[in-house]
Amino acid sequence: MTALKKNRFEDFFADASYVALKNHLYNYLLRKRAVGKCVQKQENGPILEVGSGLSPMITGSNLVTYSELSFEALRYLKNAQKRGCFVVADAAHLPFKEGAFCQVVCSEVLEHLPEDRRALEQMARVMKKGGSLIVTFPHRRRYFAGDDRFVSHLRRYELDEMTQLLRGRDYTRSRCRRFSGRWRRLS
Repeated sequence: MTALKKNRFEDFFADASYVALKNHLYNYLLRKRAVGKCVQKQENGPILEVGSGLSPMITGSNLVTYSELSFEALRYLKNAQKRGCFVVADAAHLPFKEGAFCQVVCSEVLEHLPEDRRALEQMARVMKKGGSLIVTFPHRRRYFAGDDRFVSHLRRYELDEMTQLLRGRDYTRSRCRRFSGRWRRLS
């Protein structure tokens, strides 16, 4: 693998100061709060967080299974989190039985995946009938820029595009809601 193709994510979490900063960024905290509110409104039961990385959306619960492609990231998260279950898994090939989870959370992950549609199919498969998917993603294709390339984003989504992707993947209802930080108000 060339230096340009190397997974930059694993370089970042090797630095404890980066992780501390990342977990206190305004946009991360805003997203975590919004996702947390959605999770609280749902029934109690097993939750899957796909692509949790080092900064999961759901914390402090034994009901959460964190899945992540990076073994090193999960090892770090397990040491920091101490609660939940930790599974190395590819979002496009989830190793869980059908209908195993009441809720699935996928935050800022789909834009990194070559097989985003396949990942949505897998999330629908492992979610019980009537369960809920909470997904966040970078919005507006026209804002795709250098920082997207730097963190290996393959795409950004439009709201109507994501709504169509969800409707085409066995999700019976979908509701998209936009949330963002202070910088949004400046544009």
